[in-house]
Amino acid sequence: MSAVFIIGKSIENGQPLHVRDASNGLSCNCICYECEQKLEAVQGKRDWYFRHYNKSACKGNNETALHNYAKLLLCQNTFIQSKKKIINYTNPSLETVTDKYRSDVSVKYNDSILHFEIVVRNKLTSEKINYYKKNKINCIKIDLSSRILLSAEPKDIRDAVIEDKKNKDFIQWNEDENCNWLIACGLFIASLFVLNGLLRGRHKIKK
Repeated sequence: MSAVFIIGKSIENGQPLHVRDASNGLSCNCICYECEQKLEAVQGKRDWYFRHYNKSACKGNNETALHNYAKLLLCQNTFIQSKKKIINYTNPSLETVTDKYRSDVSVKYNDSILHFEIVVRNKLTSEKINYYKKNKINCIKIDLSSRILLSAEPKDIRDAVIEDKKNKDFIQWNEDENCNWLIACGLFIASLFVLNGLLRGRHKIKK
């Protein structure tokens, strides 16, 4: 049996298309992410999947398809859940280039730019991680490496990208540093009040 997968590439707009959202047969109008040959959507009573229309040894590229599908979901939404908070954003943009690095999706968050890095198979390099940290560029990693997602329903993939808190890691988050700075300032001011109180107390005792 030839390779089967759940996400194809739409010929019409070049975007990833889940088999659950596609038309049946060749009407799906999709191609394979790996070999770019025509796919047909098989939508039976039990199983739904894409397969090559012509006999092929190509095994497809499920990881790339899922990666692109996740990027599309981020662009179609305006928020994600994270371990810290719900993050509302605007103006999503695909593959923004910053210096020599390209993020999967960048968005506007408050008055700054937030980058999303999606991990399906290939991990982020230490050089790229250090770049985000050194330059204090907000970045969140979304881990989609679970093999279950390669055959998941659209809702389950969306939940993993948007709703799941556990698979989000903050590579760099400037709000934490700002918060720590405010806490430090608050403690410093409080210590000045305490010191001032002690000095006044000693002054009264001397009198």
